[in-house]
Amino acid sequence: METREGEHLLALAWKEAAGDLLIDVVTEYTLLWEGRSYLYPVLIRNFGNGKGTLLVLYSDKREKELIEVGNKAGFFASTVFDTYFTYDGNHFIDTLNDLGWFGPKENIPSWYTGAPWS
Repeated sequence: METREGEHLLALAWKEAAGDLLIDVVTEYTLLWEGRSYLYPVLIRNFGNGKGTLLVLYSDKREKELIEVGNKAGFFASTVFDTYFTYDGNHFIDTLNDLGWFGPKENIPSWYTGAPWS
């Protein structure tokens, strides 16, 4: 599968998650860093750290660069696989719990437990 097609599926799944789980998700997020722009398929606000989590596809040829730039810019950047191309509430909730909530305490989602993967 082409990276662009995978990014589209990833964005659609996380848009669905945003509506179902009532979280703040930005698709096609452009990060400006040191005079260059970097496109990420998904930014999940309030999870991972205070700036949020940037998702990068494992199949993206720029994976290492996108992860490095995202982390240097103060985000939590994470590689994901095709298991995130289709929305699965339990799987996405497990992922978000593992990332951790960093938003305002009064906005913590009702389903959030903060339980890590292991």
